[in-house]
Amino acid sequence: MPRSRLEARKKRRVNTFLNVAIGVVALLIIYYTAQLFINPGADETTADVEETNEQEQNGANSDSATDGDSNDPDGQEVEEQEEETVEAGVEDGEWEPIGTQQTGEFSHDFTRGSVNWNEMVRAIEYATGLSGDEYILERLENGGTATTARGIVSLKGDRATQYQVTIEFIEGEGWMPIELIEP
Repeated sequence: MPRSRLEARKKRRVNTFLNVAIGVVALLIIYYTAQLFINPGADETTADVEETNEQEQNGANSDSATDGDSNDPDGQEVEEQEEETVEAGVEDGEWEPIGTQQTGEFSHDFTRGSVNWNEMVRAIEYATGLSGDEYILERLENGGTATTARGIVSLKGDRATQYQVTIEFIEGEGWMPIELIEP
């Protein structure tokens, strides 16, 4: 009989431990879910998809239109659109590093609010042309190497419309977008 009491006591301890662990996990899930809905400023921003698509189309049109006659009225319109595109974002593949405040050896820090995190978010905004209140940061994760990351953002009003941005850290220059996959 002493053995069964010992086993019963041991079983109760394990059950208590598991119940506490489940409770802690449930509280963490509730906390992070609440953060998504209560404090959206930490990971949300939105954009106008049509404006972004227009800008990219205008960028493509400006490349082909600049070779044409400069007296062409359509060419003038393209030049105006190209100026708007430069202000709002850069055409896919023509990005520059965003600059960095990080010094010393690079650390791939994914702590929300850290210098590295904020610079990664700025690089994603730069690639998409979206500003901080236009999109929701769905995910920001390792991009497969120590110096790459991948961010997924969706429009604030349309979470089904998602942009995937791959960024790379250039030593001394900061994060640079290297790929943008649009919806």
